Amino acid sequence: MRTQVYAPFAGRILLQSQIPDPVFSQGLVGPAFALVPTPSSEFVDVVSPVAGTLTRVMPHAFVVSLGKQTGIMVHLGIDTVKAPEGVFMPVLQQGQQVSAGQTVCRMVPDMLAQVGTSAVSPIVAMGGQFEDVSDTEAQAGQALALLVD
Repeated sequence: MRTQVYAPFAGRILLQSQIPDPVFSQGLVGPAFALVPTPSSEFVDVVSPVAGTLTRVMPHAFVVSLGKQTGIMVHLGIDTVKAPEGVFMPVLQQGQQVSAGQTVCRMVPDMLAQVGTSAVSPIVAMGGQFEDVSDTEAQAGQALALLVD
């Protein structure tokens, strides 16, 4: 199966080897690329990159499952598990169906730098591989890659 993956927010694309965290850059979680969000001191909508079921929703990350063996994880920033309140705001809950482009949560990218964490946000294939990823600028909702499982 081939699924189009869309940008969850506007930013600059980083290839897997460029992600500044070895867990993601070495593929320990799975094949990945990342987005560096366009700077903003306001809340930015983070949209689902694919249609599916939200099988995991945390303030700093979410997983959209496409089937039993395939999904996409969007991890907002690096080392953001302990980010203070006000950086992330969930909109949807675990178990909900989501369309590609539907807002899942919101974040304030500039607050991540203020608390000493990176806003680089890995997008990880869970049970598949990415094809056709290029390092360029992307707008929210723009086609970024194909997920092949």
